[in-house]
Amino acid sequence: MERVIPHARRPAEPQERPEPPPRVGSLPRVKPKPQTKPVPIYSVFGPLLLKAPPIRHRNGPAVAGLLTFELVLGATVCLLARFKIDQFKKKESMVPGKLLFANMRRKPTKKTSTKLLRYLGAQKYKAALAAWEWPIKGDIEFDVSRRALFRMAGLPRTVRNLDRLPEALKRLTQPTNKTLPPILVDYKMTDDKVLLTVDVRFAPPAGPGFQFYRMPWPLPASGPIVLALYLFAFGTDQRAGRGRIEYGRLYKLLGIPKRDARRALDRAVIAVNKHLERLNNKGLLDKEKLPTKIDLSPSPAGRFVRIELSGAKYAAPVAKAAGCDDKYLEARAAELEEAAAEDAA
Repeated sequence: MERVIPHARRPAEPQERPEPPPRVGSLPRVKPKPQTKPVPIYSVFGPLLLKAPPIRHRNGPAVAGLLTFELVLGATVCLLARFKIDQFKKKESMVPGKLLFANMRRKPTKKTSTKLLRYLGAQKYKAALAAWEWPIKGDIEFDVSRRALFRMAGLPRTVRNLDRLPEALKRLTQPTNKTLPPILVDYKMTDDKVLLTVDVRFAPPAGPGFQFYRMPWPLPASGPIVLALYLFAFGTDQRAGRGRIEYGRLYKLLGIPKRDARRALDRAVIAVNKHLERLNNKGLLDKEKLPTKIDLSPSPAGRFVRIELSGAKYAAPVAKAAGCDDKYLEARAAELEEAAAEDAA
């Protein structure tokens, strides 16, 4: 007689696993592309927004500049405009290579070297890229969704920010301050997207003969003083013995009141360094050889100060490219003269 032990578990019988379905074809698995465009590590800006940041405090006059939220959106619009111009440049530069293949007397055959055709197309593309002139006058039109705009700016897409967006875009169509023109020429909001027309002078090229600055992105939006210091620091001349400024003038440019000015400046430096530390969390700034810290170097007498940028792989420039301020100002002056002549007529 078989003895039965109570509460004893009997081993489960092995079950046969179903066979996997037969694989159709031998196509490799393709990783799906991301639906959203990644936020860039840095952005390129000209001296218009960096030499004297057009920023104002909440209770300041409108002619002084833009609020923090407005300036961050304005800088994001400039970044998107530069991306759009760069896409247009690459698209136009591909035309000579396509015309070369279209006008070939003998069409490519199996005996034709694929490497030779690629080489000819690449040479045409590189030559067209080098000959393409970046626009320094006019405007560019493009559309962007609200989600992409806030994501690129590094701002939360909250109800408060969405409600402030129409008023901020309207402010960007007005003169930035007493000397700078408006960033936006026009804008139009639809149900899902925003149609923007941007002045190309705020989207400078990054090439020889033009003065440009690489700045880690996105911008800090914790306060006007922090944002102004961030913009001004990355627009300073980092060559040895250059870039000194008086404390009083620096306080005026950053909008720091005279009372407890030095303490407010030190707090802004700490906030900027924390922001750079967050951006360099995975060593992204080090890979691009960008600064990861700013320091204040006062003069022996204590009257002047120099903002120094430093990083693990960052090296201060030895020579500085020729400035493009004159080209922007000349184009702006020509437009004002034409408008005055039309009004007089």
